[in-house]
Amino acid sequence: MSAMMSHFFKRIATSTYYGMRSKIFALSLVLFGFMYGALSERLHLFPSYQLRPVFTALQKNLTKNELAVSGALVSDFRKTKTLESALLPLEIETFSLPLVADINLTGGAICSIANNVLLLDRLAFPFSFDTSQNRLTSLQWPRLENNFSEFLKTDRAGARKGFRVHGILCLRDESQTRLLVAHEFFDPIKKSTHLAISLLRISIDLESMDAKWTRIFTSLPLPGNAYAPIGGGGRMVQARENVIYLTIGDYNLDGVFAPETVAQDPESGFGQIIEIDLETKGVRQVSHGHRNPQGIALLKNGELLSTEQGPKGGDELNKISFGRNYGWPNVTYGTEYKSWSWTQKDQTGRHENFETPLFAWVPSAAVTQILQLSGFHQRWDNDLLIGSLKAGTLFRLRYQDGAVRYNEPIWIGSRIRDLVQTNDRRIVLWTDQGELIFISVDESALESGKRVEAFVTEPKGISCFVCHHLGPTNESHSAPSLSKILGKKIGSDNFAHYSSALRALDGDWNEKRLRQFLLNPNEFAPGSNMVIEDLSPSQVDTAIKFLKRLD
Repeated sequence: MSAMMSHFFKRIATSTYYGMRSKIFALSLVLFGFMYGALSERLHLFPSYQLRPVFTALQKNLTKNELAVSGALVSDFRKTKTLESALLPLEIETFSLPLVADINLTGGAICSIANNVLLLDRLAFPFSFDTSQNRLTSLQWPRLENNFSEFLKTDRAGARKGFRVHGILCLRDESQTRLLVAHEFFDPIKKSTHLAISLLRISIDLESMDAKWTRIFTSLPLPGNAYAPIGGGGRMVQARENVIYLTIGDYNLDGVFAPETVAQDPESGFGQIIEIDLETKGVRQVSHGHRNPQGIALLKNGELLSTEQGPKGGDELNKISFGRNYGWPNVTYGTEYKSWSWTQKDQTGRHENFETPLFAWVPSAAVTQILQLSGFHQRWDNDLLIGSLKAGTLFRLRYQDGAVRYNEPIWIGSRIRDLVQTNDRRIVLWTDQGELIFISVDESALESGKRVEAFVTEPKGISCFVCHHLGPTNESHSAPSLSKILGKKIGSDNFAHYSSALRALDGDWNEKRLRQFLLNPNEFAPGSNMVIEDLSPSQVDTAIKFLKRLD
C-alpha cells in the first residue's frame, strides 16, 4: 500500500500536465482516498462491509493457482535442513504451499490418510498432499456451508481472520473416511455465530461421497456483542466408536475482554470439553472452566489430555476428568496483558481450589495440538509433542506415571497450528505460514554416534564446544552457533539470550573484532555474558584459525 501511494504521489507531483493548484487538489484527493479506505476498514464505515464480498470473490478468481487443481509438484518449493535435538538428530523438510496454490492462511488443520496429508485451509478449501510424490492437489468437494459471505456483512466482520476451520478429525474404515470439521458458523436468520461440526464422507481415493456437508453439532449462540473466534478451541479426538470429544473455548468472554463470563457457567456451552455421540447427536459435558483449549489427545493408557492457552503466561497441559472444574477465569498462572496481576489479585500466580495443570508454560508459548508418538523412534516413543504459535517451537514432553518429567523445546521458527503422524511414522506440522514441515530421524547421523561438532577436533587449550555448537540453534542451546561465524552480523544468530550489549553492536564478525572479543569480552562489549578463561594472544590466533576452518 505504501509503495502504491508513493507511486501516485510521484506521478502527480512530477507531472507537467497539472498546474500547482490542480496538483495540490489531486494530491489531497489521493491522500483522502487512502485515509478513508483505511478508516472504513477499521471503523466499519461505508463501503467496507458492503463491498467486501465482491472484492473477496474477485480476489479468489483472480489469484487462484490452477496448478493446484490438477496437481502441482512442490519439490521446487522444498527446503531441507538438519536439526539436533537432545536425543535424536532430525531431518526437516519444508514445503511452502502458498507458492503453488491459493491457500487461506492463519488457521486450518491437517490429518493423515494413507499416503496423503489432507489439508483444509482457514475457509475449508480442501487440498491433499501426496507424500510419495510431493504433489499438492485441490479437491473438488461440496463447499462447506459456514455462511462466511453473509458474516462479512455484519459488524463482527472485523474478526474475519478468526472465522476459520479450527480442527479436523478423520475417522477411517476399510471403505471410507468420515471427515469431521470443527468450524465457525454464522446463522444469517438469527444473526448469531456458533462453533459447529460438519461431516463429509470421502472415498479411499479422496472423492466426496456426499452431495453436501452434514452439520452434526451447533453450539449455543455466542452471548453479547464481542466476538473473538481465535479463542474458540475446536479440537477433536475420537473417544470410542461413533463418539468424539470436542474442546470449546470461551471466546474471550472472561469478564476482562468482554463483560460476559461463560467458562464458570456449566449451562453456557462455552469454556468446556464435551462428548458427542455421532449417531444420536447426544451431547454430554466432560469438564468446564477452560479458556482456549487448542489441543486434545486420548493417550494409549486411556488418559485424556488437553492443552489450553492462558493470558499473559499460564498456558496449560491438563489431565481431563469428568465433572471437574479447571478454574478459568478465577485462577491462572498468567496475568492481565497490561498489568502484573490477574483480576482476582489474591489469586495471582496461584491455581488453588480447582484442578491443577500437569504443566504450565510461563511465559505463554500459545500452545496448540498434542500428538502422542508411536513408532517414530524408540527414544521418543510415547512422548508428547505439542506445537506452539507465538513461541514457534515444538515441545517434546516426557509424560510418565502421571507427571511431566521434562520438557524439551525444539525450535522450528514457524507458527505451528497443527501436527499429525503419517503412515510412514514421520511427523508433519502445519503452520500459519502455509508450510507443511516433515520431521524424520537423520539415520546416518544417528548411526555415526557423533554430533556435528564431534567430527571437528578442537586445538589443544581451545574448548569452544563446551558451550557452543555447529548447525542451527534451537531453544535448548546455551550459546549461539559458530557455523560461518566470520562475516556473520554480530548478535544475529537465532539465539534468544544474547546480552543487550552484544545485540547493540553493529557490523559483522571479522578477524579483528573476534580477536578483540576473545582477548577481553567486556572491553569489546561492556556487559557481555561471555566468560572466557584468560587466553594468550597466540591462543586467540589459534582459535581464530580454527573458526575460519569451520567455514
